[in-house]
Amino acid sequence: MAKAVKAKRGYVSTLRTGQARATRARILAAAQDRFEKRGYAAITIAEIARAAKVSPESVYAAFGSKRKLLAQMVELAISGADEAVPMLQRGWVETMRWLPDGAERLRYWIGHTCETLERTGPVHALIRGAVASEPALAGLRREQQDFRLRMQARLMGLIEEAGGATLRHDVATSAQTFWALASPELHHLLRVDRGWSKARYRGWLTDALETLLLKR
Repeated sequence: MAKAVKAKRGYVSTLRTGQARATRARILAAAQDRFEKRGYAAITIAEIARAAKVSPESVYAAFGSKRKLLAQMVELAISGADEAVPMLQRGWVETMRWLPDGAERLRYWIGHTCETLERTGPVHALIRGAVASEPALAGLRREQQDFRLRMQARLMGLIEEAGGATLRHDVATSAQTFWALASPELHHLLRVDRGWSKARYRGWLTDALETLLLKR
């Protein structure tokens, strides 16, 4: 009898976890839709809740605040998964580690970065616009920029430790170069404002980073 009760509780727990994930996904989708259409400042938690067909209390319980909801949108856009995954535990980083040559690792990393920038561009543009109307969000933008630089320094270390290619400069300087050239802001300028194709942007970024980062 005890075993049957345990199985039932496990089933209920799994069901509730699945329902909670579905609710979070619905809230995130509703928030992004509203933010992109009307701007971050104009949207309330109550409006997001109505669009997601949940109560405002459910939104607060899942995310805590509108700022944290926006931060979660960025993280999920970057990871490309239903749940946030630590950067260095993502599958593409493991694939990068298996590449034997530093130049190969760099090209693979650049390709992944281009795909990520395509996916996250709208969310980064949303944050830049939101900062103009709500200066308090400048802290969130700085946090995202600092996090991106820290992770790029860790990934640049994978280039340095690989055979074949040699970095022109130390890891910290190389990471800052990658951080600047592969920034969401520059991606927006070239892909949106200048109308570059994805292929042209990727080719330019690859040429620029290989020239500036690797010794020939």
